[in-house]
Amino acid sequence: MKQIYKLSPIALAIIGAMSMNATMAADDEDEDYGFVLEEINVTANKFSQKKVTLSGQADEVSAKVLENNEVNTVSDVQKVTSSIVATQGFSSTYTSYTVRGLNSGNIFEPGVAVYVDGVPQPFSEYNQNIGSASNVEVLKGPQGTVYGMGPEMGLISVTTKNPVTDGNFLELSTDYSKLAWKNSILGGAALYEDIIYGKIGVNTAKNFGWLEDKNGVIFNKGESYNVNGSLYFSGGEKVPLLVTVGGAFGKEYGHMSNIFLTFDEFKAQRLNGNGFVKSESFVKDFLAGQMSGGDTAQYEYFKSVLAGDNSIKGVDPKEKRESKSAYVKFDYFANEHDSYNVTFTYSNTEACDLYMPGQEKCEDNNVDNDQITAEARYVHDYGNGGKAILGTNFTKRKLDNKVQAGFDLSAYDFGYAPVSSVNLATEDKIFSLYGDLFYIFDNGFDVDFGLRYQHVKSKANGNFLDMATYGMSTFDHATKDDDTLNYKVALGYSFDDMNRAYALTSSGSKVGGFSRFPTVSTYDLEGYNPETTYNYEIGYHLAHNSGLDANLALFYMDVHDKQAYTTMDNSLVTPMRNVGRMKSKGVELDLGWRSEYVNSVISTTYSDAENKKKGYSSRPAGSPHFTIAGFIDGTLYKSANFEAHLGGNGRYISKTYFVEGDNLNSQQSQGGYSTFDVYAKAIIMNNLDIKVYAENVTDKKYVIYTDAQTYAPAQVYRTGTPLNVGVSVGYKF
Repeated sequence: MKQIYKLSPIALAIIGAMSMNATMAADDEDEDYGFVLEEINVTANKFSQKKVTLSGQADEVSAKVLENNEVNTVSDVQKVTSSIVATQGFSSTYTSYTVRGLNSGNIFEPGVAVYVDGVPQPFSEYNQNIGSASNVEVLKGPQGTVYGMGPEMGLISVTTKNPVTDGNFLELSTDYSKLAWKNSILGGAALYEDIIYGKIGVNTAKNFGWLEDKNGVIFNKGESYNVNGSLYFSGGEKVPLLVTVGGAFGKEYGHMSNIFLTFDEFKAQRLNGNGFVKSESFVKDFLAGQMSGGDTAQYEYFKSVLAGDNSIKGVDPKEKRESKSAYVKFDYFANEHDSYNVTFTYSNTEACDLYMPGQEKCEDNNVDNDQITAEARYVHDYGNGGKAILGTNFTKRKLDNKVQAGFDLSAYDFGYAPVSSVNLATEDKIFSLYGDLFYIFDNGFDVDFGLRYQHVKSKANGNFLDMATYGMSTFDHATKDDDTLNYKVALGYSFDDMNRAYALTSSGSKVGGFSRFPTVSTYDLEGYNPETTYNYEIGYHLAHNSGLDANLALFYMDVHDKQAYTTMDNSLVTPMRNVGRMKSKGVELDLGWRSEYVNSVISTTYSDAENKKKGYSSRPAGSPHFTIAGFIDGTLYKSANFEAHLGGNGRYISKTYFVEGDNLNSQQSQGGYSTFDVYAKAIIMNNLDIKVYAENVTDKKYVIYTDAQTYAPAQVYRTGTPLNVGVSVGYKF
């Protein structure tokens, strides 16, 4: 902390709350042990506040916990908290998160948003690397009256290390395991007095994979790298302005999308095919199913052709994904009570995934996603912990989707059998105006009131193969406009500085528009409506000075116009539709204990989510009834120059359902399962960290996605990560 107090007044203003907490802690420091029990602060309301004062629930995960438990990506956060369950369908490019038993079935528009350093991320970056994070917060319920992008179900906020708040630093690490080799460099420093600061980070990873084909060749391997950096310009003592300019560039190669496995392949963790993206047996079943509606004689001949080993072409599994982003932020502190923030961001992701039968090369599926965001915010501090926020946001998103999938069967007198064809550009322009008032009264009561107005204009232009008729349908510059109004009302009472109860009701809306992957003109040309979540909860926070923390909430969430890909109305295809109302009720309980030698948290979520509308699947996808996750770090030995730690994490997920909205087949599910990670760590001279670890120590076989395809007699699976053992070494200057 000594370096922080050497910063300019503008930097001190930015970290005022953090500095004040550190000063208070120093006054109470135990001289014998040097241990300080720090307050748990969150920034759920876009300003730092004690977690006990929050109306709502938020889980905060520190950098030390992230590092100890191999939390390398956003989805890895589920290792240490029950707040989220990561869901992936046919491709890891499209990751969404379940909060309180609910998520949106629209993979291009998830209901839970991801922010990094206050910058909203596009859907294609929802599972990005977070190796440079100083903390991660998971906020539950609608957050639109405070956050510009208006997340309707929850939000994951990642804050990275920077030299303005963390002082000068340089961190080097290498991590080698059975499944991957990862390396990173992260550094930040004051470059010119207290005026210019800089930060740069480099991450590389080589994934060795674990799935073999029938020739013993590892199939699901790849590599990636990412470079990011920022410059911070302070106005010094005379001009209370901080300007931040940053950007990132990353690439991934290898097999990153879905490998469909049959049940036998899943159990054996081995493909029976020969270098094919899908297993050989699945592809044969798929092709046979495609021809089953035609001439019987032709169908039988087709099956006989597929019986030979040479009927399936080999496919190069090489895929690629490239992302780049840039942003500029202006933070102006007019006085001790009033501040202004303006942010401009741009991001682009180009990806091609092999996830559909008939795609023989990566270029058969190109998805190009652009996002531009401009946001302005004003914050007034009442001086007693109360705040008033007023903001506006404009976002323009454009997605070009080009998919070509089919089988060249000319050698068998069938010509070309199409599976799918899409050449479509969709665009959303989103404007929002939002505000939130949090005011604290002298008698212990506080109120929080917020409103958000959002207008969305959606466009679509292009063509696609109508899978109901196998003819081409066209979006001829189609347009759709939607307006939504959301709210937040909360009342809280603080019994003392350590105990507080609250009641909250809020709502949030996700945009409607047009399907990014249209399949049926009957539904897709009409578009779909915004999805709106209404949240009701009562809760309690305890932050005892002994180190005990407890957070409890009873919640009820009601989702209107739920968006999902669904095979309904006796259709054999999956158009994006509004599938009625989905409700979830349950309870959350987090218990934590922090002391000099033990740091532990156990997080539990019980949710009963269902859709009772006739003809629809009753359970949302990726929604277990019960989730429990926790971690523990124990200090076995501690001296001035050496520390020894032993710890780990565990996670249990009850029965989970997959693929909602299907009234033709019974909804697929997986029984409950548990996974455990352990580690032993030594810290030498406060600089050198050496850790040995094991992930999924019981080598539990589980699936992260399963589906019974309506077009083929095959149950398909996507498998979770098996046992992984490794060692990491890090050095911090």
